[in-house]
Amino acid sequence: MGVMQNLREQTHVILWGVLILFLLSMTIGGLVGGADILSLFSKDQKNLNLAGKIDDREIDIRTFSDALNYQTQQYRDQGREIDSRTMDMLSDRVWNSIVNEILMDQQVDEYGFQASDEEVYQSLVTNPPSILRQHPAFITDGKFDYQKYYQVLSNPQGDEWLPFEYQLRVQLPMAKVAAYIQSLATVTEAEIKDEYLKKKINYTLEALSIPIAKVTREEIEVTDKEIEERYNKNKEDYLQEETRDLKYVSFPIVPSKSDSQSVEFFAKDLIDRITTGENFEDLAAEFTEDPSGAETGGDLGWFGEGRMVKPFSDACFNAKKGDLVGPVLTQFGYHIIKVEDFRETDGNREVHARHILLKIKIGPETQNAINSQANLFAYDANEMGFEAAADTFKVEIKTISKLDKNSKYVTGLGYLPSVTRFAFSDKPIGSLSQLLSTENAFVLFKLEKVNPKHYQSLEEVKNSISSVISKEKREAKLKAIADEVLAEIKAGKSFTEIKETDPKYVFSEIPATTLDKPLANLGSSNELTGAIIAMEKGQVSKPIYMTGKYVIVKLLDKSEFDQADYDHEKAKLKDELLTTKKGTYYTAWMQALTDAADIFDNRANVF
Repeated sequence: MGVMQNLREQTHVILWGVLILFLLSMTIGGLVGGADILSLFSKDQKNLNLAGKIDDREIDIRTFSDALNYQTQQYRDQGREIDSRTMDMLSDRVWNSIVNEILMDQQVDEYGFQASDEEVYQSLVTNPPSILRQHPAFITDGKFDYQKYYQVLSNPQGDEWLPFEYQLRVQLPMAKVAAYIQSLATVTEAEIKDEYLKKKINYTLEALSIPIAKVTREEIEVTDKEIEERYNKNKEDYLQEETRDLKYVSFPIVPSKSDSQSVEFFAKDLIDRITTGENFEDLAAEFTEDPSGAETGGDLGWFGEGRMVKPFSDACFNAKKGDLVGPVLTQFGYHIIKVEDFRETDGNREVHARHILLKIKIGPETQNAINSQANLFAYDANEMGFEAAADTFKVEIKTISKLDKNSKYVTGLGYLPSVTRFAFSDKPIGSLSQLLSTENAFVLFKLEKVNPKHYQSLEEVKNSISSVISKEKREAKLKAIADEVLAEIKAGKSFTEIKETDPKYVFSEIPATTLDKPLANLGSSNELTGAIIAMEKGQVSKPIYMTGKYVIVKLLDKSEFDQADYDHEKAKLKDELLTTKKGTYYTAWMQALTDAADIFDNRANVF
């Protein structure tokens, strides 16, 4: 009875948990600084209560924020921190998960799938919810106790199972849709045999590669008339969608002088401990931040001059056997070095050394100081203007030109899709973003300009069109050369004889190998693999284009096809292919649903 009472008392908590876990299949996290997501929502934008809309299904702010806050707590419980870059990634994952679930729910209605009482019960019996697998009521000796779980499941005392029933009545029909779509994927007999031929048959080959360097750019002429004709014929290719220009100021999150001094003082303290008798290897195992050093007592083995960064190398080779050197500052941090020995190898001096690496990390006081400065700048930028604040703070204003609405990366800042959402929101020119944080900086953006949709002028795209035409002409000329080479081979010349006619040609001998991995000196290509499988001993392929070269191969030998082994492997290969095809088929189907849906993402306008 105690277990049931405990479960009932926690039903409202578990309900939220299972519903949000249902919406979000990924473990994701929270907000910078621990703020509640609702505190970030503005109050003066249109669609105030909507995070977005998928077809006719609205996603209100509360639904989105509750899901995100729940996962935020899960993330924090793991002791992980989040900056704006991470938050962008997590917000996108939440959004994409909700979109996918709504689209799947629409398909459930279309196909008419339901979950029966028996299916719900059997799912609870055979697949206990993950949240209950971790519930203290069902843990015995640190492990999930299925017998205890089944006993409680078999003796319900009230409505404590309703949250899980609700979850499964939604989840199981979606699983049926997914299973049905995946069942449409098929594998043919020919595909199974090709897979066997790739994985189980050994092919001995020789190859001749004719690289693009055979045709220099200087040999190719591209006229203005050709460029203009290509432009006029493909003008739609040069339609530039609406873009945005932004300005931004960043405050790098870097260690201060005091952070460096703290590490230096600690390094000197370790040196004192070593000189007074403590074991270097033991201290290295405890304190070094070289990933491999903890297990080896900081041992670096033997190395020659110039093999390490200069300050480290100089310190080692200017010391004597047995010396303790440091602290030595490099780009990696402070090092304490123990010189074990010297030797001569092929006339070159080598040293055997150990080290303890202490990285210089940003301290809490420095972090808070940078954060405070960035927040003060953001406040002043809103009060006195972006440029005036930048002048007052003596910080550089940087620019982003022609930001595309599909951009998720900002040069120099990395993954930061919230910048694009801000830039393409309904905010007017001159608006400032929230203060965002990346792994290495706090950043504030200003929307500077809207560049309307337009056709790029011929002058703007002239160079890129010229490069495309030049590449096509080089490849066409290279193909003609490859065809001439093939004709010579068919006339009786060997690959090695042809190789001797031009140092640019590359001849390769490929000993017996399977085709389920890249071929030495050639790489991989479906066309090349298919050609080799179809060839008989002694046959030569046509020229096959691979990145930057044409390749001609000759099949010298291949192992015999073993029908008995094929019959034995056939079922396994079919299962492997079918598993891959099901995933690919389902992903493509889901992408088609997404492309066809009317999706309105309003996150940029509400927070």
